[in-house]
Amino acid sequence: MNTSLTQSSYFGAPYFTDQLLRSSTPKLSYFRIFAAMNTSLYNQPYMIILGLGNPLDEHALTPHNAGRLVVETLVKNDGLSFKHDRVYNARIAKGTLADREVLYMLPETYMNASGQSLAPLLKNDTSLENLIVMYDDIDLPMGTIKISYDRGDGGHNGLKSIIATTGTRAFLRIRIGVCPVDEEGILRKPPTHERVGSYLLSPMSKREQDIIATVS
Repeated sequence: MNTSLTQSSYFGAPYFTDQLLRSSTPKLSYFRIFAAMNTSLYNQPYMIILGLGNPLDEHALTPHNAGRLVVETLVKNDGLSFKHDRVYNARIAKGTLADREVLYMLPETYMNASGQSLAPLLKNDTSLENLIVMYDDIDLPMGTIKISYDRGDGGHNGLKSIIATTGTRAFLRIRIGVCPVDEEGILRKPPTHERVGSYLLSPMSKREQDIIATVS
């Protein structure tokens, strides 16, 4: 596996394309290997894994909440549980990953204010070199992931907030594909900006939920 972060590492098409709609392989198992191997980036004994989404129940199972859903599943699969933290205004859980301590974080703000939950860490001079943000990407096939580092916000409001709050783009992103795919593996992205917005904030079908669940 290439551990360089100068370019994106795509754990999706073409490797997963043929199995995309039916594979139960946890794709973030690759991320766990990646995390263990990347001593150049993870040179401190902890990580902060933040899942982007909107906290209200009406948004819980929408494509826009894919990052939040995956982090919730990671925590559940590790036998951990979240608790609300007033300082961070977030649900947090603590665990380990690749022999490092992990702070899992789900902001309790709306998506476009997600960076506020990181502000207390900055006040304490906490390094964000180990920040990992998981979020939805409408340009990737449903259920695939793409790992990248030090990129722009790509028009994602949650990332815009984090970059504005922290003053840096130098953190790891795990983009989770939420674009519909037909039986032939062809992307079926909604054709207009308005329809994209409507799709991202509409509940996923049970089948789509199951596909997102395979990520973690």
